[in-house]
Formats: sequence, structure tokens, C-alpha cells
Amino acid sequence: MIDERHYNAALKLIPDHYGIYVLRSNKLIEDKKATLNTNLDSLIQLSLFTKKELQQSFKGVLADFNYIQEIYSKEEINAVFKQMLKKRYLKKWNFLKSNLDEILPIDYQYFFHHNIQPSIIYSY
Repeated sequence: MIDERHYNAALKLIPDHYGIYVLRSNKLIEDKKATLNTNLDSLIQLSLFTKKELQQSFKGVLADFNYIQEIYSKEEINAVFKQMLKKRYLKKWNFLKSNLDEILPIDYQYFFHHNIQPSIIYSY
């Protein structure tokens, strides 16, 4: 999500397959649809797991990146990676969704990272 005044600069920085949501007149508008990224890098994805997440996600497999890459395809690792991210951020995402009506769009990222009731921050 970007403010429309940063749109042109963002286009130069963001990979082509990324989608873009723009904030216009306090409304979030999908300006560019994301496309499928076919350049999956399993090693980078595996490096983003914690040791505990690796053990939970790849049960019975040592937490060795090369070994995991030998056993699982890129597509399988990508699917496990997505599930791990969903699990990791589920609580924060649900908090944001349940309080969305009380949060100003500019503050979405703050409230995603800090699950504090908006009334405390905004002093209603």
C-alpha cells in the first residue's frame, strides 16, 4: 500500500509481479494486480523460517536447507512457506481486521505490529 504521491517512485522500485494498492481520498484502491512470481528461491524462503518453524513444518526432516531442498520440490517448499507465514502472522492479521474501522489507513502498519487498542493510541 502506498500513498498516491509516492506511486511513480514506487513503480521504479517494486518488482513487476508485485500488486499495488494506492490510498486515494482515504480509500484503498487496487491499482495494479499482482501476478504469479515464477522465480521461487527455496533457499531464501527456508532461511526465513525460525528453527522451531522448520521443525514443525518439515517434521522428521533435519533442519538442513540443502537436505530439505533434496526431498521437497520448490513448489512444495513454497506451499509450506506460505502456511508458515499465515500461521506466524494470523493473530496480528486478525487483530487488524477486527479493528479496521477504528484505525486510520496511515496507521495500518503500526497496528499490525503493535496490537494495541486504537482507543488507547487515539485517546477517544
